[in-house]
Amino acid sequence: MNKQMIGKELKSELAQGYDIVRISRWALRVFSENIRSLDASSRDILEKLFSMEDDPQFELTADELCALANKLIDEGDEEELGKPISEIKDVAEELGGNWLMCPLCQESWEDHSKYGMVRCPKCNQKLHNPKFITL
Repeated sequence: MNKQMIGKELKSELAQGYDIVRISRWALRVFSENIRSLDASSRDILEKLFSMEDDPQFELTADELCALANKLIDEGDEEELGKPISEIKDVAEELGGNWLMCPLCQESWEDHSKYGMVRCPKCNQKLHNPKFITL
């Protein structure tokens, strides 16, 4: 499980309401089920989250949890899409402004990404970002 997935699942948990016990137990379940595939940073974050149930001093507010979820999603995006992937040949088509179109399914979307790759929101394919500039 990558950071982006953890962030999205944490947001989903928060959407059900701010409940320290439920969120802590969710984090422990994710930690336990994915321990072998988690990087050190993700392990540390999940450990911090499942410790919230142990003592009020470890609790994060709903705003802090939401900010953490957003940070995890952003870091996951950067890890996954940050650099161009040479094995992928398809390039999103620039339509003007911040609009891109997928050459595979013709879906268009507004994108403000600064990464080398983008992901089509319809077909989920990774594509080269035509606005990405290498120095």
